[in-house]
Amino acid sequence: MEVQRPVTIDPLRRDHGTRSERGRGAHHRPRQTRTSATYPWQVGVAAVLWLVLGAVLIGAGTGITSSSADPEQVDKIVGTLGSDTVAGTAQHGPGILWVGLGLAILVLGALLGIGQGWTRYVLMGLGVGAVVALALAGAWEVLVAMAVLVVASVLLLAPRVHRYLG
Repeated sequence: MEVQRPVTIDPLRRDHGTRSERGRGAHHRPRQTRTSATYPWQVGVAAVLWLVLGAVLIGAGTGITSSSADPEQVDKIVGTLGSDTVAGTAQHGPGILWVGLGLAILVLGALLGIGQGWTRYVLMGLGVGAVVALALAGAWEVLVAMAVLVVASVLLLAPRVHRYLG
């Protein structure tokens, strides 16, 4: 006697599950439905990117990411082109603001990584603020901040992410 299994309706199949279940080998697994409990990879990648942005901001605020120019080369360029062509090596912008912003982004990025959905909205605002502050200061870190802002924002727009964080 054959045991009958309940028929599930699959909206992607045109016959709506009316096919005979015979002919399927023992290797066939029933279709698994996606639940909101699975951790989307987009959330993990976005959280790591936000952590990178926080680290870059802390590096910019503390001066770790700034490089010093060779004094001989600076003197040579100043002698050839004039003193207006060489930018100083002084720190751009208020360092304590960037360190604070970087720490806030690090904390919120970690919270996003553990599934706190509300942090994505705050991170977007802080990310835009970081890009604007770095751009106004003329720091090279603005390139990293803009790339992280765009990629992490797009990753958080996926429907799976909304179901998971919602």
